[in-house]
Amino acid sequence: MTNDDESKPSAEPDPSERIDASQRADLVDPVIGSSDADEGTKGDSVVVDALTVVDSDGRAADEVDDVDEEPPVSVQPADTSGLRPGLRRLVSVSAVLAGLAVGAVVLPTLASAPRPNTSQAPAPTASPTSTPADAPLSGGLAPFGASSMTALTTQALKEAAVQQVLDTRSRAVVLKQADPFLQTVAPGDAAFVAKQRMLATNLVALPFATWRYRIIEQLDSSNPVAGPQLRRAGSQAVAYSVQASYRLAGFGDQETLSPRVMTFIPDGTTWKLVADVDIGAFREPWDVTPLRVVSGKGVLMVVSGDPVPVNAVLRQAELAVRQVTQIWGEDWDQRVLLVVPSTQDQLGTMLRRDGSSYTNLAAVATAELRGGQGAAPAHRVWVNPSGFQRITALGRLIVLRHEITHVATEAAVPSDFAIWLEEGFADYVGYRDADVRPQVVAADLLRDAQAGRIPKQLPTKADFRTSNKNLSQAYEGAWWAAQLIADRYGEDSLLRVYRVALGEKDEASAVDTALRQELGISTEELTKLWQDSIRAAAR
Repeated sequence: MTNDDESKPSAEPDPSERIDASQRADLVDPVIGSSDADEGTKGDSVVVDALTVVDSDGRAADEVDDVDEEPPVSVQPADTSGLRPGLRRLVSVSAVLAGLAVGAVVLPTLASAPRPNTSQAPAPTASPTSTPADAPLSGGLAPFGASSMTALTTQALKEAAVQQVLDTRSRAVVLKQADPFLQTVAPGDAAFVAKQRMLATNLVALPFATWRYRIIEQLDSSNPVAGPQLRRAGSQAVAYSVQASYRLAGFGDQETLSPRVMTFIPDGTTWKLVADVDIGAFREPWDVTPLRVVSGKGVLMVVSGDPVPVNAVLRQAELAVRQVTQIWGEDWDQRVLLVVPSTQDQLGTMLRRDGSSYTNLAAVATAELRGGQGAAPAHRVWVNPSGFQRITALGRLIVLRHEITHVATEAAVPSDFAIWLEEGFADYVGYRDADVRPQVVAADLLRDAQAGRIPKQLPTKADFRTSNKNLSQAYEGAWWAAQLIADRYGEDSLLRVYRVALGEKDEASAVDTALRQELGISTEELTKLWQDSIRAAAR
């Protein structure tokens, strides 16, 4: 669904049928999937996909109420020319649960207006008595008046001084020095100082290869985030839209972008920080809670409290990274940031949702593509401690493999890309070698087929809408198609189809082109094979 109120996220899970518990006893119901946004949700929207579980009488999780958040500051949409063909700029969130229904919601994109160009001021209107010396200069520019020059100089000096403070914070993070970081904070507000101390402690514990702040533009009191900060800080305070960018060691060569609103007050010859609000689509975990950092081969875990058996989960995540790499290949970071909040409510805080909406979630994977030069994916798997504890060890491994597949493939579905292939491939990897019978994985699909309801086409974006009561059949049908290709043509062929399709410029025909090139069949021919295979299995 499309969120018309772009200041508040919302989620409206819809009910769907449930696979009988007796058919899933060997897995304790770990079923994987993620939904795409409704048609028409494109461009600068942020898509959040959630697979929900239904209870024993077939009801989906309760509808999620909107959560009030501080309104975002708008940022200039980034140039997407640097993105690989076939991928559009969005955030795809795939929530893996112990059940089958899926909900999709849309969050607003957080952006900022272009930074004003203060290098030139509007030329003053010439008077009838202007002398030649006062005439416009070549190129159409007129000389500044003294007051305009003074105002611009003052603004530029303030900004330069504040940028120096931000540079001090940046160096402190990379050099793992908490004290210089904290020396940039004004001492007056004890609660704010405590939050900054927590932030500094978290940041210096993490392996940041780079960290930097860049001022985007100055904000005034009309800005919904900066306004309250400026009013609290007094008339001499200044607020800026700031782009934080960072790169964790081992996570590629490009930096991830994290927008913030920061307010400063003068302190002698320098400036001190009095407010710092992260305004990204999701909250950075280091802004929310004290963290413990656990590092493994291919996995960096940040853990709040002791909500799950950390060593066991770390070993499973390491195994999942290796297994995904064996299938997809080595052309990705082969490293995942695994975020483990202390509670389900804290997970909701990090994802800017009501925590109760994650009651039946085992994990959530985000793949953020910000687009443009200097931007990079921020690939994370977020664990719901309460949901993760309710599934078996095999179920957790399936969940992690599915989510890490989305990380490895940069799972942001292009506008017109065939979604069945992306979701089907992730499910294929998740269940590969798990020894789970097709009758369990695709129980609802086969039950429909036994009743004579064979799908007329491969699952489309419309089938993955939250309003679709047969949402589970869409996921099962996507998995069935990917598994059919692997069984009939080989796993390498399935992999080549996916890679070729992602590289095609024409999104609408990308998968059909890849099928013809790699398998020698059209989408229509695959659909017929798929229908016949489902029909045969249902007998």
